[in-house]
Amino acid sequence: MSTMAVFNRRVYLQIREKLNEALDALQGLSATGEAIDVEIDRVKRLIELALRQPKVPVESGPICQIHKLQMVKREGRYGAFFSCPEKSNGVWCSYRPPK
Repeated sequence: MSTMAVFNRRVYLQIREKLNEALDALQGLSATGEAIDVEIDRVKRLIELALRQPKVPVESGPICQIHKLQMVKREGRYGAFFSCPEKSNGVWCSYRPPK
């Protein structure tokens, strides 16, 4: 597993933990009024949706050898390709992964 994938997993777990804490706090609230209750229920549903495991596997791209970042899959005029997400002085990185 790449270091970027490990980092992404760590960030995902941290966010998931914070969402669980927020959901617990919302579930502990008492009835306060119809409009507020509707909004609280909406936020609860959104948090529950965010906590679900992703159903589509995340495709890992190659690592840019210049910036050491995971490359992003993009759709271009001639089809899909991987490119580095980093800009230097307003110009996209020129590194291209080997085919």
